[in-house]
Amino acid sequence: MIRSDESIDAWVLMAVGSSLVPWRGRSLVGIVGMLDAIERAYPTAQEFEGAIGRLHARDLIRVRDDRVRLSADGRVLLRTTRGGRGFLNQWKRLEVAFGDMPAAKAPPESLLLQGAFDRALREYLMQNGLE
Repeated sequence: MIRSDESIDAWVLMAVGSSLVPWRGRSLVGIVGMLDAIERAYPTAQEFEGAIGRLHARDLIRVRDDRVRLSADGRVLLRTTRGGRGFLNQWKRLEVAFGDMPAAKAPPESLLLQGAFDRALREYLMQNGLE
């Protein structure tokens, strides 16, 4: 399935924002688990790294090592797009919000270590007996 940048950004932001300990953020493995819980699918490494870069460029997330957490602006955006039942309503609201924002370009180099998403995906799949 081909998704727009707005859709992938919304999906990744919701996965990052679902942390029970928001100031610590989520590990990449935890984010992969939430991506799976939300959509029962995974973005490609290129899609994920692009979303991380665009969300960071919009000052919605912070990235440190293998952990990603929401910034204050990211928490506000998630809070203002909640409502209705389930993730799909918020996902759609976030897509609209991203479509209304000026375009964000991901930095030319990844904010993550090379291969970090693929390693996190493999680890998640192994931990859950899916590989």
